[in-house]
Amino acid sequence: MNSELLEEKEKSELDSPNFILSNKNASDECKNLMKYFSSIFGKNILSGQHCNKSTMPDIEYIRRVTGKTPAILGFDLLSYSAGVETTESTFECIDEVTNNKGTVEAALYWAKNTNAIITFCWHWFSPLKGKDKSFYTKNTSFNLVRALIDGTEENLALIKDLDMIAYELKKFKDNNIPILWRPLHEACGGWFWWGAYGSQSYIKLYRLMYERYVEDHKLNNLIWVWNSPDKDWYPGDDVVDINSADYYAPLGDNRPLIEEYNAFYNIPSSKKPLALGENGPIPDPELIKLSKAYWLWFMVWNNIAERILWNSGEDLKRYFSNDFVITLEDLPKLR
Repeated sequence: MNSELLEEKEKSELDSPNFILSNKNASDECKNLMKYFSSIFGKNILSGQHCNKSTMPDIEYIRRVTGKTPAILGFDLLSYSAGVETTESTFECIDEVTNNKGTVEAALYWAKNTNAIITFCWHWFSPLKGKDKSFYTKNTSFNLVRALIDGTEENLALIKDLDMIAYELKKFKDNNIPILWRPLHEACGGWFWWGAYGSQSYIKLYRLMYERYVEDHKLNNLIWVWNSPDKDWYPGDDVVDINSADYYAPLGDNRPLIEEYNAFYNIPSSKKPLALGENGPIPDPELIKLSKAYWLWFMVWNNIAERILWNSGEDLKRYFSNDFVITLEDLPKLR
């Protein structure tokens, strides 16, 4: 698709979103970051790259190709789960866990020494009864319904895991670093155990995490990024700050995803800013401007075992040099 083919009906007419944080005790750093997001809405899109390895080869590849660094660095707390040493672990599982170790330290380094914005997701290995990559439903018999009942074995294991991750996130709080926190992602697909028992159990888990982190652990440095394309799984405006969805267009498809933007934007009742939580090909920034599909950021997923480069070197050069795309070099000092 090019600009000449973009028709009027493919343009968004949606209102501006609400940038007010759900946590009334949110840190000044979170408030400043949301103010910045509000200031660039409709004018720019933030570039992002996910790094599941603490050595961050994806970031280095982009730097070498474009001479620039993504504004948002995406990390995964995968190896910080309690149950990573599962039975029947394949080499792929062990490799992923091992290379993810040191992620917190890497994220802290970038946050302290640059203006980079940090986001975390968590491929949560099953708290109990899992094998191999036990965050997948097919690899665990962990019962979320029982885990939401106080005092059960499943509940105690789940709370223990939540508190372990809170300890890691507190390291950022102690350094006044805001985190775009995208937990329990892609639940409606059912392929992760936190989505295997339906929307109501998922919503209870999400709200349990929010309450425990905000009220008990006082993690006021978290900006809560919900992640699903299905409104039936929405946990409520009072526990969500930013809406996001993951969408992988076919290789070579760099359309602005206007249909997806319009559909996902209308899920919250109080309209929230909308981001691409994960994507493959980068939406063409020129088409984003024309379509008014004002994604707050894009987040290219890591190259899978170095077999897939979601975007060609020429695409990366063109997009990262576009004035509409914000890179790390463009970010103001927000902390």
